[in-house]
Amino acid sequence: MLTSEKNNVAITFNRSSTNYFFQFNALRFFAALLVLVGHAESLRASAGGPSFHKLNFFNNGQHAVTFFFVLSGFLITFLLLKERNKTQTVQVKSFYWKRVVRIWPLYFLLLFIGLVLQPIFIELLKLPYEIPYSWSESLLFFIAFLPGIITFYFGNHLLEPLWSIGVEEWFYLIWGPLLKYVPKDLWKWILFLLFLKLGLNYFASLQVFPPVINYVIRMMRFEALFIGGLFACTFFITTNLQNKLSKIRLVVVLISILSCFLIIFNGSFFDQLLLKIGVEDKSLNLFICSIFFGLLIWSIAWKNKKTKFLDAPFMDYLGEISYGIYMYHLVVITIVWAVLQPLNLEFQLETLLYHLLGITFTIGLAALSKTYFENPILKLKNRFSV
Repeated sequence: MLTSEKNNVAITFNRSSTNYFFQFNALRFFAALLVLVGHAESLRASAGGPSFHKLNFFNNGQHAVTFFFVLSGFLITFLLLKERNKTQTVQVKSFYWKRVVRIWPLYFLLLFIGLVLQPIFIELLKLPYEIPYSWSESLLFFIAFLPGIITFYFGNHLLEPLWSIGVEEWFYLIWGPLLKYVPKDLWKWILFLLFLKLGLNYFASLQVFPPVINYVIRMMRFEALFIGGLFACTFFITTNLQNKLSKIRLVVVLISILSCFLIIFNGSFFDQLLLKIGVEDKSLNLFICSIFFGLLIWSIAWKNKKTKFLDAPFMDYLGEISYGIYMYHLVVITIVWAVLQPLNLEFQLETLLYHLLGITFTIGLAALSKTYFENPILKLKNRFSV
């Protein structure tokens, strides 16, 4: 997920005294940017024109969302473990309330744009586009935070990016109570859930269940969130083991950077590797990527040192608004493409303007949204005791 998590509570218990992780916001922004440019090229390709959608760099949307899931699992688990260590419990109602005021306003604003405003503008501007679903067919799935099912039944649409928000909402629903009531060895429970989810993925790949169930199982990418949670648990282990892990941190960093380079610039690398050993399930590619993303997040969090570029104020701010960038980007690039396409510009000029305007207006809209829409609602985060 793209929401930024900060915590003001300082306690002394190994790594749990950490209050803020440097570089995470910058990484969150770069992941959002990969989703944006990937969808931009896919949109051009779907219109039948020339595009870069076949280049690996522009096919990293799935990997970027996987990174969001791992990072979200890491941060949420870490913060809940800190709370449990300090207070001996987890305030589940408070946890839910904080998720609501951070995620729901933008989620339901996008629903209003997609379900109410979009049909109005299509009619007024006589645009050659037909919304593939109706209110009656889609509203219940959106309200239940299962927007991915809309894509399964009706294909691509303007609100398609909301599927990952639905995945995280369902994860949060179980994660708060789990950390409140499980025994101390949380990592064992997470491992159990991880293998259970991988088993379900395997049966879904064999089409054991009805098609929509197979789709939902694979869509609910809890395995990436679980992996993030496992790496968060390492911040609460004994000092001796921490010292042993710190000795191999440099190796972990190098492996993580190399793996991320292969993921971004040769997206089919792990697929090809798996095919060589006879494995055709592409979900394993994302599972492997989740592990390497987890290693990268863990190694950055372990060092937790500020850098001049990644932690510069403008990069930190871009990370803060990355949730809005993710949520608004498809709306913006669709409008930009609708304006540029009739101009019949040369491919190079069209590409430059398309991405420049798409990125600029998306960032601008996300900044306005954060200042004038999201922040006023976020003030309610700690106002009420729930």
